[in-house]
Amino acid sequence: MNDASRKNSTKTSRATVIDLPAPRSRNGKLRYAESPADNILALIHVFSNLIGQAFYSRLEGDHGLTVPQWRIHPGSTAVDIVARWASQPMSISRAVRELQQRGLIIRRVQSSDRRSHALHLTAKGWRLYKAVLPDANARYRDIVGCVAPGERAQLARTLVKLAENTKRLL
Repeated sequence: MNDASRKNSTKTSRATVIDLPAPRSRNGKLRYAESPADNILALIHVFSNLIGQAFYSRLEGDHGLTVPQWRIHPGSTAVDIVARWASQPMSISRAVRELQQRGLIIRRVQSSDRRSHALHLTAKGWRLYKAVLPDANARYRDIVGCVAPGERAQLARTLVKLAENTKRLL
């Protein structure tokens, strides 16, 4: 890191973040996409990172849950969670192990497939879930509240289309 970037950086609990000036157009407005066709993926990536900072850092700070841990839904299997969130299997496996060690979930063999284990919340897990859910729902509303319901529906359809197309490329 050079001296100029060092003085423009801030320490966070996880890493050093370099504060770079946002790209601006001639009229001074933020320039995220000169051409949406060229930069839509970059904008999606920026939004994803902002969600992580606004939503998930609070989840972890206030409730002690990481993103992969929060993604574990009662009754799901690890395979279900990996597929739903397009997660790395190792991160979900680690999250399951950590939640088990904390006494928040248990694994039960599924009757339909004895090789598969469904994940269920313990009483302690349900207490934490009930404490986190109102905060998570409020933060969700804070993030998407600026977008009209019709716009959210259109955005959701577009993102599903992009996700399905990208899965085809894997």
